[in-house]
Amino acid sequence: MHAWPHAIPGTPIVLFVIATDGQRGAVGGQLAALNRDTGAVVPLKLPGLHPRWASTGHIVFATPEGTLRAVAFDPGSMTISGTPVHVADEIAIKPTGAANFDLSLNGHLVSASAGAINANRTIVSLDRAGRETPLAAPPRNYFYVRASPDGTRLSLDARDEEQDIWIWDLKRDDLSRLTDTPGADQYGLWAPNLDVVFSSAIGDRPELYRHRPDGVGQPVQISDTSADRLLPFPNAVTPDGTQVIFRASTISTKNDLFVVDMDGDKKARVLLATEHDELNAALSPTGDYMAFESDLSGGSVEVFVRPFPDVDSGQNKVSTGGGTEPVWSPRGDEIFYVAGDQLMSVPVSRSAGGLQIGKPVPLFDVSPYFFGGLGRNYDVDPDGRRFWMVKNPAGLQLQSEPITIVVNWFEELRARVR
Repeated sequence: MHAWPHAIPGTPIVLFVIATDGQRGAVGGQLAALNRDTGAVVPLKLPGLHPRWASTGHIVFATPEGTLRAVAFDPGSMTISGTPVHVADEIAIKPTGAANFDLSLNGHLVSASAGAINANRTIVSLDRAGRETPLAAPPRNYFYVRASPDGTRLSLDARDEEQDIWIWDLKRDDLSRLTDTPGADQYGLWAPNLDVVFSSAIGDRPELYRHRPDGVGQPVQISDTSADRLLPFPNAVTPDGTQVIFRASTISTKNDLFVVDMDGDKKARVLLATEHDELNAALSPTGDYMAFESDLSGGSVEVFVRPFPDVDSGQNKVSTGGGTEPVWSPRGDEIFYVAGDQLMSVPVSRSAGGLQIGKPVPLFDVSPYFFGGLGRNYDVDPDGRRFWMVKNPAGLQLQSEPITIVVNWFEELRARVR
């Protein structure tokens, strides 16, 4: 697999990472260079992540441990010289091999520390007043939690070394691995028949799969988005279990919403695609309305509702003053979403004219909980009385990573790497 391309300005050279083991391999890949004019690919025989070009004549790249290193590189001969030098610490590294740093053309460094991205988090339930009950599941680098439709199990997305989907049995207090594939398995959610739908790089690129909750047999591929060059991540399964709504990045880097049949030809169909971002789709319990988040207002990201599957037949704005990660109550009479450090509730009712959206009210503070990534990081239990959330370790209560900008960093780079 080839990942994280970066073009060197004014040249035909593209830096990238060669990985041989799906997304997991991207964390342990090798740096390489491509000449677009000749098609020549030169492995640089140097382990690293997320390479970036500095006009000082260096490649700056990350390591899985979260450090930055730099090495001299000649684009003309596509060769490195000298030994890589350590130039920065505490860079957040994602399981896909993405590193949270970049370089500007005029010599500035921008980066984010590991912070809440990599941490041993726990799973907790909260009532509507925010009173918390911890779960006995062992601390892991959890990202997403989803409650099964029958309320007996949780699917947990663990972004540690294995990068698998795990199942927590609420009756037995037992954790078991669901997936064990070479690639990263992420964004697990439940279908009505209790199959788990997730994104996986089992092949040479991420696609959607479903798997029995007991792990028996092999995962079944649902989507084939290779022709469209999409990176699909599941958002919702229709109440009848026949379709999956997923979010995917397009060639223009926007997030749009697509739909694919659970059993069929694996071909994705566009559900909602505009010049704006649309993501985190959530269906009403009856499946006739879809909540989602978008920046289509032109300012902050807000939560909207449209009819489903005819998403072009109307729209209601749900949030006021910003909102993300919507989910419906099990009875369909509320929509919950996150606004700043608050979990919000909006009453929803139906009339002959369609949906009636009430005024948002805050329920409780969510600053102690993890809200990294692009997915919805919490869920509503089928009993409708509690919420499942991923909790950060004590003292780590950031919803977003602090950004560090080092002005004229290239001067420091020249001094360190000669």
